[in-house]
Amino acid sequence: MRTTDLGFNEENLLNVSIHYSHGVKRQIETIKNELLRLPGVASVSISNFFPGGSTYNNSIWWEEKKESEEMSMRWISVDQDFLRTYQIELARGRDFSKAIQSDVKTAYLLNETAVKKLGWENPVGKQFQIHKSGNPRGTVIGVIKDFHFTSLRDRMRPLALHIDPGFFDFLSIRLVPDNIPATLELIENKLKEFAPLAPFEYWFADSMIDRMYTLEKVIGGLFNAFSLLAVFIACLGLLGLSSFAITQRTKEIGIRKVLGASASKIIVLLSREFARLVLIANVIAWPVAYFLMNKWLQNYPYRTNISIWIFILTGLTTFFIAFFTISFKAVRAALSNPVDVIKYE
Repeated sequence: MRTTDLGFNEENLLNVSIHYSHGVKRQIETIKNELLRLPGVASVSISNFFPGGSTYNNSIWWEEKKESEEMSMRWISVDQDFLRTYQIELARGRDFSKAIQSDVKTAYLLNETAVKKLGWENPVGKQFQIHKSGNPRGTVIGVIKDFHFTSLRDRMRPLALHIDPGFFDFLSIRLVPDNIPATLELIENKLKEFAPLAPFEYWFADSMIDRMYTLEKVIGGLFNAFSLLAVFIACLGLLGLSSFAITQRTKEIGIRKVLGASASKIIVLLSREFARLVLIANVIAWPVAYFLMNKWLQNYPYRTNISIWIFILTGLTTFFIAFFTISFKAVRAALSNPVDVIKYE
């Protein structure tokens, strides 16, 4: 979720709420042009979309539709600079244009998933309509690459973009990375010129996306905490077990040393028994872990793969931790004076 390509650039993307009650809506195009004049502002778009926000869902009509067929589709009202501001890639056809007045309300951009859902091989030029009040039939002018407009907990859904100024709710501002705090102050001051009483409500897209996955971050933290606790408790048990086993074999160790066994051979001898136990534990744990984690990951349409290397690395790590834990007692026993040991026995 933190590394998946969302299909748009969320870095340095500022979203500002439009307050219609303060007369901003009537001046929104003027405000947009004024913001573009500010240093530190790369591009501005007006829409009813921000990453992590909700989208409308309406029934649709499309060319070649059969009477028995029914379908609904998510849609976003955008302006002509939406793709450029969000840096969304156009797959085919053309983008909305200010030079073509008919693009308002009667032109549509569909994402690749929508085109597949409709079964169109050549969607550009097809007739299309979103069923909402006062919305006429229009034409598909282009296809955009899929971008994740909802959480990654959901599969990619069909989406239509069109221009309907009546549904504009947010300003999306692409900022130049240099001196962002100063640019924010300039934006706030400029908006205050048009609506002095309107609050300056803004958020960055990357922060909003990060907050969308708070639950997964909490679960990850709990996994880490309890895993470390489990390892610590296991090491305590292993340390106690190794102490008991080595104490039971004190006389054997002394005799082996008298007969010429080296310290390294004694350490290997003492570690071999515990290595066998760790191996058995891994054989039991691997299939159980794979089944449980694979079951949990099924809840997410976009998920990581459980590779065999994860288990191999985990197995090697457990062997290292086990050896490190018992090495304190094993090395001490291997380096002890055999005369003292036999005399004690």
